[in-house]
Amino acid sequence: MASSVPVVVKDHHQALLAWSQYRLQLERAPRLITLDHHTDTSQPFRNHLREAYPPTDHARLRRAWLSEVNFRDQATVIAAIDRLGNDEHIVTAIATDIVAGAFVVAHNAKDTDLQTYREHKIMCRAVSQNLNSYEVSRQDCDKVLESTFLSAVVDSFS
Repeated sequence: MASSVPVVVKDHHQALLAWSQYRLQLERAPRLITLDHHTDTSQPFRNHLREAYPPTDHARLRRAWLSEVNFRDQATVIAAIDRLGNDEHIVTAIATDIVAGAFVVAHNAKDTDLQTYREHKIMCRAVSQNLNSYEVSRQDCDKVLESTFLSAVVDSFS
């Protein structure tokens, strides 16, 4: 069993480095379970591409940059992080075999159907039936970690 220590990062996408270091200890990529306000499942390099490249080049560059990432070579992970923005790390981790799939429990999410999970290896579940994040109650927040809600959504990911 691989061991890890908690890592705190300033920006979400910086977690990719810690995840890649953990991945080095494993024979195969682990599954990610994350609890957040929103899903963090934006396309890799979305912000960087928008700022510096014409839209016609985005898909090609995204594929090329993802193909350069190798979790066994930390310099390639750091190079990817330099191009990533917040919320772009989960899809990047899946595309580069750092994680095998992601299960996201978030207040600001729409439930993912099975077809979407099969295509992207990401499943999202909303905490509250009311998706307006400004109206989520304290009770909704408190029940996420220790509830039948979390048990049910984790079972659906297994």
